[in-house]
Amino acid sequence: MAVGASAAREGASKPIEAPEPEVADQGPSVPPAVEMPEFTVGPVVVGALLGILFGASSIYLVLKAGVTVSASILVAVLSIMIFRGLAKLLRTRRATILENNIVQTTGRLGPRCGLEDVLDSEAPLPRWHGRPRRRFGRAAGASRPAA
Repeated sequence: MAVGASAAREGASKPIEAPEPEVADQGPSVPPAVEMPEFTVGPVVVGALLGILFGASSIYLVLKAGVTVSASILVAVLSIMIFRGLAKLLRTRRATILENNIVQTTGRLGPRCGLEDVLDSEAPLPRWHGRPRRRFGRAAGASRPAA
């Protein structure tokens, strides 16, 4: 009986191996032979404006609530909506995927740059609801002397 119990325990301890999923070979979104506009004035301006907007809102949110949101996906979705709306309104061509990529890249840098300036500053933050001031720019335990 002991032999059967040990055999059952050995079988139970072996991990179950799942079959590996088949992965399709994914090529580039834009083939190399296709010429599309990418780095034009419109996407850079829209990205800069969205970066300023989300940079200011991220700084306000981190100072007011102590949390922040990643603006990358929001900027990407808004850029698609803005360019599609402008294309319908002005009856021009729609923006390419590469132009939307430029908007997302330039727009997501605004909140990061602004937050680094605020979080790295040594300026004391105000008291909210009787809680003591917090210093956001330091890592936990970095300013403590070694024991």
